[in-house]
Amino acid sequence: MKRKLSLALAGCILFALPLLCQLSFLALINYQLVLAEVSVKHELEAEECSKRINKLIIDLFEYMIFVKFQADSRMLDPNLQESSLPKEWSGRISSILSLPVLSAKTREQLTEAKGYASLLRQFASAPPLRPVPLKGTKVASANTAPEQSLYLFEILLGAAREATNERNQVEVESLARSASLRSYLLAGWIALTLSLVAMTLLIFRLVYRPLSVILDNARRLGRGQALNLPVKAPVEIEAIDGCLHQISSELSVAYDEQKQLYELSPALICRLDGNGRILMANQTTLRWLQINSQSSGLEKIVFFTLFDDVVRLRLETVFERARDEQKKMTTKLTLLNHKTMPLHTSWTVTWSEEHQSYFTLAMDVTDATNIALVREQMGTYLTTELGVPLVAVKEASAALALLDGPGAAENKHVAAIKGNVERLSVLLNQLNQADAEGVEGGRDFDFCVNQAVISDAVDAVRNLALKKQVNIVARPEFAMVSCNKWELERVIINLLSNAIKYTPEQGTIKIDSRLSGNVVDFSISDSGSGIPEKALATIFAAYQQADNQGQHNVPSTGLGLSVCKTIIERHGGSIRAENGAEGGAVISFRLPASDSSIVRYAG
Repeated sequence: MKRKLSLALAGCILFALPLLCQLSFLALINYQLVLAEVSVKHELEAEECSKRINKLIIDLFEYMIFVKFQADSRMLDPNLQESSLPKEWSGRISSILSLPVLSAKTREQLTEAKGYASLLRQFASAPPLRPVPLKGTKVASANTAPEQSLYLFEILLGAAREATNERNQVEVESLARSASLRSYLLAGWIALTLSLVAMTLLIFRLVYRPLSVILDNARRLGRGQALNLPVKAPVEIEAIDGCLHQISSELSVAYDEQKQLYELSPALICRLDGNGRILMANQTTLRWLQINSQSSGLEKIVFFTLFDDVVRLRLETVFERARDEQKKMTTKLTLLNHKTMPLHTSWTVTWSEEHQSYFTLAMDVTDATNIALVREQMGTYLTTELGVPLVAVKEASAALALLDGPGAAENKHVAAIKGNVERLSVLLNQLNQADAEGVEGGRDFDFCVNQAVISDAVDAVRNLALKKQVNIVARPEFAMVSCNKWELERVIINLLSNAIKYTPEQGTIKIDSRLSGNVVDFSISDSGSGIPEKALATIFAAYQQADNQGQHNVPSTGLGLSVCKTIIERHGGSIRAENGAEGGAVISFRLPASDSSIVRYAG
């Protein structure tokens, strides 16, 4: 299996290639410098050898002149100090022989001259062209005694010439090494340049070109275009490119799904340019506006011309405001003259400065509008048909309260009638003001005393409790609640009525309320059979009833607890249901306390 090149391995190669060239170049330079150092050393030694031989020849010549001068003038003074040359002769030649630069011939000549140390005076005093009297002295050399006094000079001069030749040869070698060093420097520079070029090409091949493709793929991905083919590069770069292709594939799938949702959406979705020409539209738009889907000139159609003058003016105004104010605009239209479009539609228009186009969404709200109209008509009907009788009953109860009755009991019943009439009037007003989404009471919250609300609620259901012989025990602690008094009373009445339904005869219902920090807690518990565990999670859902309801044969719509939950949450509170430790159901809820109660609690 062929191994993929990784960035780590590529980095090692890119680092090692110039480093290897540099090390090789340094080693070569160091070797040439060592050779140059040896050449210079040999050159210095050759020059030193030549100087010493020339100095020796000069000293010998001076010595001969000195000896000849004394012999010819016959003025030899026995007290005159003899020259030290004969004594130093052997030592000076030995010092020259110690130099390693000497050739074999020069070394042989100097060795021969060294053997004549004891005959220097005879050489110096003999005639130049006559034999030198040896007087029986044995010469160190294997040759016979010289026949001329200049023979020793010939030996030294030959050694000097050889030393000079050695020096010249060393200089030639030094010059040759300098030329070689220049050649090696040039070759090293060329090798280093080639290695840098190779490293650059390798970086371009392994890193730059793949990264440029990946960068282009990133741009294409941002523009929604097709990506380039996968690159051949080190595994890390291929992994990045693979991630981009995977993201592109997932985005393509998501785009296809979104496009299907866009095409199959029951709402009108379209995009318009600044002049109102259609740039893009889904099937619902084409169907509502009766545009041929096979038409190739969709961008030539001006969107606003597809509506009558009134609707066109309304839409143009909404679109212009969306563009001028740079915000989302909404409106509702009733289209009476468009048979293919819904009667009632809700429009949302947004202007995109980046794309210089409008994005438009229109939804069919005909059913919701009809329901709202029916609800409004029903509310008006109930308010009209029930409001008048309730006003009459309210006035009659007020008149009965002013009459002198046989006792307080009658007046108490009259007060109960009056209170229930007032509650029915409030419910009718709330129904008349509610929106199409369900139970929505007044949102203007005030504050009320929990004890007073609980007392009124107990009075409202007292006859129902007495009829079933159920005892209601109310033990609230004083607290001020931030709420709508009528809605809180409605919640407590609903919970008490529900508890009375499921409490057996001779049973007991308890109501507790107390201030806890910045909230007021309420609790209503009964002595019934409790709530089944599986019903606790859905007890507050609309049209939900506990399974044990059939055991008591109590009719119910299943909306009471749902209405209570809606009212409590609208007041910013919470409600929960549970079973008590001693049996029976416990409904607890909490509402925000008024500022005065919070201050009192903190104090």
